[in-house]
Amino acid sequence: MTRPDAPRRGPTVPAGALPAGPLRAGALRAGLRASLVTGLALLVAGCAGSLPPLPPTPSPTPVPTPTLPILQTRVQLEAALRLADIGLIDARQPYRPPEPPSLVSVTRAVFQAVLPDDPDHGDIVVYDLGSVAAATAAGRAMAGYLAGGPTRVEFPPDAQFVLRQLGSTLVFYTWSIANSPEPEAAKVGQVLATLGSGFSGSG
Repeated sequence: MTRPDAPRRGPTVPAGALPAGPLRAGALRAGLRASLVTGLALLVAGCAGSLPPLPPTPSPTPVPTPTLPILQTRVQLEAALRLADIGLIDARQPYRPPEPPSLVSVTRAVFQAVLPDDPDHGDIVVYDLGSVAAATAAGRAMAGYLAGGPTRVEFPPDAQFVLRQLGSTLVFYTWSIANSPEPEAAKVGQVLATLGSGFSGSG
């Protein structure tokens, strides 16, 4: 029997269901932040896994090392030009002269006679054909090409040519008074014409 003056009690509430105090609210916020960080990490990992791999960085194109015959020919060129007080250096700019198809893929190096008043000209191409016989055949083909019709549009009208064979190499040089008024340009041609053997119509 309940006493009339006894206080009434409400229904019993489990302790875990009580409103969270400041301590419990801080813990909830920390847990939420941890969940967000974990979710972002999983999202980034998933995206990274689906991306294609980056292509490898291409290495710079290697500069071909001149062959021994080309280096030997350069020694002869340098010595002859030095006697005429003309220097010889590696070409400052890439240079490929008009040439027949048989020479397009031939190993070569380009050097440059130093022309004080015309630094953009003076290029000398040295081809290495691999054998004396191959160089002779290629020289004849080049001489025929220079004497043919294509040179009328591929070279200046007053272009002069020097084509010489030194062993398994061919040496080619061209100059034009209209394009290179530097008097040393013609002098280079005169010096080169004294080396090796030439081909009919080409110097």
